[in-house]
Parts: sequence; structure tokens; C-alpha cells
Amino acid sequence: MAAMGRNAVQGKRDWNVDNRSEGAFEEALDEMLKPLGEQIGVKFSNHTLRRTFGRTMYRSSVEVATISKMMGHESIDQTLKYIGVDLDDMCSAMKAFAL
Repeated sequence: MAAMGRNAVQGKRDWNVDNRSEGAFEEALDEMLKPLGEQIGVKFSNHTLRRTFGRTMYRSSVEVATISKMMGHESIDQTLKYIGVDLDDMCSAMKAFAL
């Protein structure tokens, strides 16, 4: 399976073939996504897509450690901050806990 994330496989950055800085790559990606957003009438960025990916995985009961590795985060804490936990998540947890 291909690595997803900035430094997902032992620090390698194969996706960044022209060796631009991470910020420049993300800006270029956002510029490529902009016309699509305008076409469908929804403003989004690569960051929005990454966050949505992480939250969707989390809400599909994928372990946070797995999501963290897939996203190339250095720690699970970083992933938890990134995907966030909202009221819906807390309500779901309470329903699962209810006897």
C-alpha cells in the first residue's frame, strides 16, 4: 500500500519528486484544487481533504495509531488534535457505553 502523508515511510518524500519545500508543494496542490472547488461550488484545500480523511477513518473505527501512521504524524497526540473530537463523537461514545 502506498504511503500517505508527509513523511510516512522512514522519512522518505517520494511524492515530492522535484524536491520543493513542503510549503511550496502544499501551495501548488491548493492551486491545482482551486478550479475544482470553483467548479463544484465548495471551497477546500489539501489540508481540508487530509482532515476529512482522518476524521472519516476515525469515525469508521480505524485505530488512531493506524490513522497517525497513514497521515505521517509523529505522534498519536498530533493526530488527535488534527482530527478533533466533537460532540457527535462524544455522544456516540456514550451510546456505546450505555448498559
